[in-house]
Amino acid sequence: MFYEEKLIDGKLYCRTTPDGEWRLKSVDQSALIRELVVALERLERAATQAASAMTPGEEQIGLIGLIAPAVAARVALAKVLREYRG
Repeated sequence: MFYEEKLIDGKLYCRTTPDGEWRLKSVDQSALIRELVVALERLERAATQAASAMTPGEEQIGLIGLIAPAVAARVALAKVLREYRG
């Protein structure tokens, strides 16, 4: 049995034979989006909790490290939403 997946132009394709045609693989888009939103919310809660536990000096330095992953997650979510909304 043969099965292969590949990203083509940001979309997931699959084929079932080595020389077979690439077919767009259906994805449960709503579940994927929900999962991304939940992950982003967890990241934001963790960043807020960590920032509230810092002293004023630590806060200035630490917030940079906390904000970067949150911004990256927001960018990734926006990209996914753009791709799936067409």
